[in-house]
Amino acid sequence: YPADRLALMVSESRMSLLLTQQSLEGTVEAPGLPRYLLDVEAAARAGLPTDAPVRTASSENLAYVVFTSGSTGTPKGVMVSHRSWANAYLGWERSYGLKEACRSHLQMASFSFDVFGGDLSRALCSGGKLVLSPREWLLEPGKLHGLMEAEGVDCAEFVPAVLRGLLQHLEETGQRLEV
Repeated sequence: YPADRLALMVSESRMSLLLTQQSLEGTVEAPGLPRYLLDVEAAARAGLPTDAPVRTASSENLAYVVFTSGSTGTPKGVMVSHRSWANAYLGWERSYGLKEACRSHLQMASFSFDVFGGDLSRALCSGGKLVLSPREWLLEPGKLHGLMEAEGVDCAEFVPAVLRGLLQHLEETGQRLEV
């Protein structure tokens, strides 16, 4: 994102801590915001206990903030509570048969897009596998199909352009998507 959009997102979200890496220092304007450098602190984290921490969040606490595309001129932060996120997951679980029918989920969205969060939670909360597609393969249907076959992908959410290319490739090569 451009620096001014990042600064707006930091300001609007009222962050209390920025998780980043040393190589990315200075890319986000956030004067006074404490930073935790994941790569620098890796050794210190290695000595921490591995058991789950005590749960202190309630269902009404904030899970995350997602920002709109800014089509109205200014991106707006949308706050999503743990309750809302859990309800969305439970709806997906029932509708898609996540624990029975969908075990390998294809991830094609950028991590900054809300679709990424849906794909991630559908895979991890159901005990499935998340398969990350290289971005450039989205417009290389042969490689994308090969990845899907190799990883046994049985759940994917496509944008029309990618699906159109994949279906055309399958038709031209006489292949099918098998589940």
